[in-house]
Amino acid sequence: MKTFLTLLIAIALTAGGWWAGAHRSAPSTSTASAARRLLYYQSPMHPWVKSDKPGQCTVCGMTLVPVYEGGERPSSSDLVMLPEGSPNVAAIRMGEVRREKLTRTLRFAGMVDDDDSQHRILSATAGGRIEKLFINFEGAEVVEGQPLALFYSRELLAASREYTLLAKQGSPALTALAVVRMRQFGLTPAQIAAIPQRSESDIFFEILAPVSGTVVKRYAYAGQYVAEGEKLFELGDFSTMWLQFIAYEQDLPFLRVGQTVEVTLPSLPGRVLTSTIQFINPNLDELTRSARVRVEIKNPTSTTGLHSQHELLHKTYAQANVLAETPDVLTVPRSAVLWPSDVPRVYVEKSPGAYEPRSVKLGRAGDAVWEVLAGLEAGEHVVVSGNMLIDGQAQINNLAQ
Repeated sequence: MKTFLTLLIAIALTAGGWWAGAHRSAPSTSTASAARRLLYYQSPMHPWVKSDKPGQCTVCGMTLVPVYEGGERPSSSDLVMLPEGSPNVAAIRMGEVRREKLTRTLRFAGMVDDDDSQHRILSATAGGRIEKLFINFEGAEVVEGQPLALFYSRELLAASREYTLLAKQGSPALTALAVVRMRQFGLTPAQIAAIPQRSESDIFFEILAPVSGTVVKRYAYAGQYVAEGEKLFELGDFSTMWLQFIAYEQDLPFLRVGQTVEVTLPSLPGRVLTSTIQFINPNLDELTRSARVRVEIKNPTSTTGLHSQHELLHKTYAQANVLAETPDVLTVPRSAVLWPSDVPRVYVEKSPGAYEPRSVKLGRAGDAVWEVLAGLEAGEHVVVSGNMLIDGQAQINNLAQ
């Protein structure tokens, strides 16, 4: 009897253990969640803000979310959040992305030169001697027909006496041939007409200026013997001057022939001369990757200042300002663009205190704006002041994740 009672008790204990084990092997979901250990509470926008109890983020005011052991951290957004009304936000200024004309003021330094296509070389038409110089310095202003030097030439003297003899004989055909020969010696019609009235003792001829201009070079000296073809003077026309400057490749898209140029010179303080671009050299310099640009400037005479002739001095320094303007394009303020790792980026305002980093593709640079080719839409607002602060906050966010 005792043995039978002991057997019943053992069976009962075995059944109870099986029932308890079966119920422990299938716990509910809520029990499993409750079994996970809570680590802390964390801001979803500023992961470095943590707390051991529920609350709000001290930076952006968002509700802290729980982080469990073995669980994923809350995902963070690309938005950079700054609490509205904070001193940081008060220092931030916005600008609008809009369609407008792109203006660019280009400044070039150049040199005022004369038009060398108007130069005139005065050479000896026969061998002889420079007896006297009437103009003996460079820079002198001369007018057409003005005597420059007194010249003796045995060949020229013999030709003039032959012409005088033919003129007195009254032979029109021979006289005409003699006139042609005298013209070949560089004499003017007035000088040729005066030859028959010359005294036998007058053996010198005047070398006259063939054109009005400025003496650029003087090669002759009093008492000098010269050969036929030897240079005596070089004359230049300073009534129109050339301002030439160098434009680099990145400036060439803004330049065109006929474009207005404002010129200022140290030699004309307070004056602004206006002209246009006459020529852009299509052949770029291989070393400097630049092209020469020419501006023609009228050079009137003046009786004031340090010089009493032409206003523009030869080889003087000048600055040229060219205002370039394009048709309407999409633009963003230049101060809004940051260049981390040489990739242009702006911060777009999504809501007060929330800013989205945006990579953009830029075109030409204006004085105050960039041309936008991709990445922004008209009407969007970007940070133009304080974007360095926001960019620094974004980098801290990335390091804390």
